[in-house]
Amino acid sequence: MASVSELPSGKFRVQIRRKNLAAIGKVFDTREEAMAWGVSREAELVVAKSSGVARPNAGLTFRVAVQRYFDGPKFREKAIGTQGRERSSSVRLLEYFGNYALSVIDGAMVQDYIDIRCGERVKHRNGTTLDKKISADSVRLEKAFLGAVFKFSKRRNLVTANIMRDSFELPTCIPKEARITLKQQLDMYDAARHIGTAKNANPCLLPWLYFVFETGTRPGEAAKIELSWVSLEERKVSIPRIGQKKRNARIVLFGDEVFDMVRDCCERAQEAGSKYLFFSRANAPLAHDAKGNPIRRRRTEDETANRPCTPFSYYNAWRTLAKKARLPSSINPHIVRHEFISRLFEDTDMSDSQIASLVGDVNVLSLGPYKHLRVERLRDRQDAHLDEMRMALRDIQTMREAKLKAFFARVREEAQAAREASGDFSTPMQRIHAMVEADAVLEKAALTQK
Repeated sequence: MASVSELPSGKFRVQIRRKNLAAIGKVFDTREEAMAWGVSREAELVVAKSSGVARPNAGLTFRVAVQRYFDGPKFREKAIGTQGRERSSSVRLLEYFGNYALSVIDGAMVQDYIDIRCGERVKHRNGTTLDKKISADSVRLEKAFLGAVFKFSKRRNLVTANIMRDSFELPTCIPKEARITLKQQLDMYDAARHIGTAKNANPCLLPWLYFVFETGTRPGEAAKIELSWVSLEERKVSIPRIGQKKRNARIVLFGDEVFDMVRDCCERAQEAGSKYLFFSRANAPLAHDAKGNPIRRRRTEDETANRPCTPFSYYNAWRTLAKKARLPSSINPHIVRHEFISRLFEDTDMSDSQIASLVGDVNVLSLGPYKHLRVERLRDRQDAHLDEMRMALRDIQTMREAKLKAFFARVREEAQAAREASGDFSTPMQRIHAMVEADAVLEKAALTQK
């Protein structure tokens, strides 16, 4: 029998569970609509079973579709980091949609999932719940993964329509607007040098940091640069499509100061047998005792030197660097690239297309968030425009004052003429003299009466 449950959003979800069939469900605004749909759908299932009619992909669950997506060639072509993010995004989605038939998932169910996720708290890896909400970026990444699965399913004819084409109400993501000052940049260089002097420290941290600051390369792309891509004679790195995030070839130019560091890194990588310009040593699996507990011990020099080389792992090194340089938490490795692009907009006259080619952005529109930085370069033009406006206003004010003076002069002349015609006194001084003479006449008359 169909079961109806009320969701936190106030809507009602109906579910039908049958043996050897994936769970079927749908969301409605009222309980009556949910019950009516459940009864009619159960009747359809009974008729289909009795008549022996098989529906294509009727038992295909969302969990199976996700597994097929992971096994597909498109997913395997993605970068390792992108694969890891998509697998992380699939965990909560599989808990929620895993046993649902792919054909019954609709936009209302997806919106309910988004609403529920926006109210959930972050869970620590030890199982405790933190007093911190799920970030908007996590919700958007899960929605993007859900769209990728449905796009894959539509392409494989597993569903008839891609429901993720609908618009959904998503939480607002606040972009990071952190900047790196020149003082902070010098502090980062000093901290990297200090970290490099420690025993068994990776000497690639400082050159990698310089390279990212001087070229604006994405930190992950810089960590995976191979020696075969580097041309010391032409002072450039030719990153092929497979090594670039957007899967487009890119040329990275570096200057004299970075040249010496890149040359030293090439020699160091060749001596270590690494194919990467900036490299780390892979951690060998720990041995275990008879009880299965890992045996922890310090590696010998030969064991350290014989470990395989991998792309430079900068995550832990960056945390140590940020702590020593006393950087705010808002500054992460990608902010270095953000600062490089910001300075190009502020301090150079390069066009948007030139900057996009220099930093490896395919679409010029992706540089839109940086265009406000060019406002400072327009100060002279703005000041000149304001000076012209002030001069125009001053001229208009002068003309207005001249007209007012002429008007008042004409009015005074007309008033003077009117007073003279009527025998009135034309000036205040004449009026005062007349008053004095009148007082004298009255005094004389009063004396005569006495």
